[in-house]
Amino acid sequence: MDKVSFDEGQPKTYDDQSRPDEDELRRSESKPKSGERPAERSGGTMISGKKPIERECVDSELLLLSVLFRLCASLFRFPLSPEVYHSLLEIDEDADDPVYRWEGCKQSLIRMSEACSHGDEEEVLHTTSAAFHTMFVGPHHLPCPPWGSVYMDGGRLFGPSTQEVRALFKKYGFSVAGGSREPSDHIAYELAFISELNKMMIDEGQGSRVSLGNEIKTFADRSITPWFSVFAEKVHESDPTGFYCALVDLVAALLYEEDRLLTCMR
Repeated sequence: MDKVSFDEGQPKTYDDQSRPDEDELRRSESKPKSGERPAERSGGTMISGKKPIERECVDSELLLLSVLFRLCASLFRFPLSPEVYHSLLEIDEDADDPVYRWEGCKQSLIRMSEACSHGDEEEVLHTTSAAFHTMFVGPHHLPCPPWGSVYMDGGRLFGPSTQEVRALFKKYGFSVAGGSREPSDHIAYELAFISELNKMMIDEGQGSRVSLGNEIKTFADRSITPWFSVFAEKVHESDPTGFYCALVDLVAALLYEEDRLLTCMR
């Protein structure tokens, strides 16, 4: 199976069902070295009328958002895997965990964990897989089409909104499995793209970070926000497991936190 490729000069291909690396979550909580002031390491992002947000804190949030967006992308691209199932079962709402930094995300993750506890592993994987294929794959009528163009272009796949997303992906060397045969505006690909740009921002200087942040914000405002709430409502109406209801709520919470952070960075 193809994996996300981050090689310099190579296309970044999204066809990845692996869960985020636990080391990434630990790195997202990294602290300054003893005796070292964050401002001396990385500077800050000034907010009008407020104190600057230290770059250390911004990078921590960007990494955590990247990890969680990638998790959500994988769960919209593939059925729930045994690895993610076991990871979600281990969630402890009382733990001091970086993924609980934002209350909306915390509650959604807890609900996903609870959905995984409704039966043994085989039963949960079977019921969530059945719901996944019924809502997002087919072969019959899809109650929850996962492509933005269905909602933005009058039900037409590969419409103008798809072409706009594909052009932006190409600009950043981001490609999807299936190439031109696969609509680029699948929610999994769009979330994976935001994850990638967040990781890129961590390594950039201030000017480039602001530019990338504006790109993400414009992309979300033009290509996800106009249709995601309708898609989420359809999922809430169609999901018998509760797992995907919690998943779309997690994405909504992440999009909110992403917008908040990017607005602060301007």
